[in-house]
Amino acid sequence: FDSLIYPAIIYFVVSIIRTSVLYYYFLVNKKHVELSVKLINKKTSFKLFKLSLSFYAETISAIVKHNLFVVILGIFYSAEVVGLISTSKTLFYFLPIAFVGIFNHVGIYEYSEAIGRKASSLIKKNYFRHIFLILVLLIIFTLFSLTIGGKIYNLWTNYVYDFNFVLLILIVLNAVFYLLQSTISSILKSANNFFKPVLYETILSIIALIISYFCLRNGYDYIYILKIFLIASLTSLIIYSYYSFKFYNNIIRK
Repeated sequence: FDSLIYPAIIYFVVSIIRTSVLYYYFLVNKKHVELSVKLINKKTSFKLFKLSLSFYAETISAIVKHNLFVVILGIFYSAEVVGLISTSKTLFYFLPIAFVGIFNHVGIYEYSEAIGRKASSLIKKNYFRHIFLILVLLIIFTLFSLTIGGKIYNLWTNYVYDFNFVLLILIVLNAVFYLLQSTISSILKSANNFFKPVLYETILSIIALIISYFCLRNGYDYIYILKIFLIASLTSLIIYSYYSFKFYNNIIRK
């Protein structure tokens, strides 16, 4: 298509169909749905809220690192630069995260079940194998990205942007650090025991964003800003590793 209006129309039609199907099933099954204020338990609701704080903090950290990062870039740079960084992150950051996330989500469920059954031998057997598998995948991803990633990016964007190899390296390293962090911390997330490290991660992300803003105001380029977030990502990986291996050792000793 020569215009983006056609994909937008297709997406709109598909959304209408999806909503219509969901609404149909709601009408069919609404007699089985009951909502009453009397059924709300304040103590249980507050307990569930506290248990969800770690995941809320994780979401806030992601918003700071990605959405607000793009916002401050838009203040100081043109749409072309923002588009270059956004498309690069889509291909070399979010895509591998979505792929590796499949393995990590499975790991979280398995570790959660093993912890519930107090099967420490199963965790001992699979935890470091899981990390090794992801590490191998990340090595392949890194080599693949650094060798032919530029060609794939240019083909994907139809040579609209001027490809930046340094930008590629920083984004790939950021993805590697985050995926290692996500893999190592899967044992913490399986027990919903990661509030401290995710709080540190959120604080680091906010500090990195504030420093980035003032650096951009003082004339530093976006490459320098990505280095700041890379340092924050590496620090976060170290923090998560400390808490995760400590938790792992406590499980194994039991």
